[in-house]
This record gives sequence, structure tokens and C-alpha cells, in this order.
Amino acid sequence: MTTAPLPRLLIIDDCDANLVFVRYMMTALGADFDIARSETEAKALLAGESYGAVLIDHQPSRINALGLLDWMSGLEVKPRALVTTTDPSRQIIQRLFDAGCDHFLHRPLSANALCRLIPDMLFGRTDGLALAG
Repeated sequence: MTTAPLPRLLIIDDCDANLVFVRYMMTALGADFDIARSETEAKALLAGESYGAVLIDHQPSRINALGLLDWMSGLEVKPRALVTTTDPSRQIIQRLFDAGCDHFLHRPLSANALCRLIPDMLFGRTDGLALAG
């Protein structure tokens, strides 16, 4: 009997400090993930691979989640999107959800939030230990 591969996560972020934390958390959860450090890299990975979810750090001057979400709407299989930002204004949050964001997190990220949301996004459940093992 062949088992289906676990859904993969694409982390889109260019900040080393953010990546150290997110890498640690995703490894602890047992998640299968790739990292893109630019929009160009993210688009290349998304065009060639299937991901269950993406974690996008929205930094309009460096990584524009709105542009990526718009581009992703044209994918045959669109992954679920979790966007993080340091700007929790109502206007930004509304624009992100209008563009196709599934979840939003304000930075700085917490381990609790990632352990709750990532398994839900990948598997439709909130048990943070569901990915382990």
C-alpha cells in the first residue's frame, strides 16, 4: 500500500532572523517545507511544485504578499495562504483577505500560533503534534 505524500509548505521570507525561528518551528513539527527568499524564487517553486500551504511574510518593499496572492490565483491548484506582517491595519488585513489570504498573523510570530495554524492549513486540523512522527 502506498501512502500519499504529506502536504508541503512553502515559506516565503527574506529575513534571516524570521527564517531561523520559522525553520526551527517547522522542523519541530515535522513539516516538509521549502524556503523562497524572493518573489521570483517563490513563483519558480510554486510553478514547479505542489504545496498545501504557503507562509508569506508581507513586506511591501521586499516581498509583496498582495502581488503573490494575485499571481497564485492563476495556479491550477492554489495552496492555502498564511500571511504575516508587522502592519495589522484594517486596510491591509482587508486587502490581504480580498486577494485570497486564508489566515493572517501579526508579527512577531509566536510558536503557539504557528503550531495551531500550520497543521490546520496543511491537514485541516489544529493538533500541533499531528505533523510529528
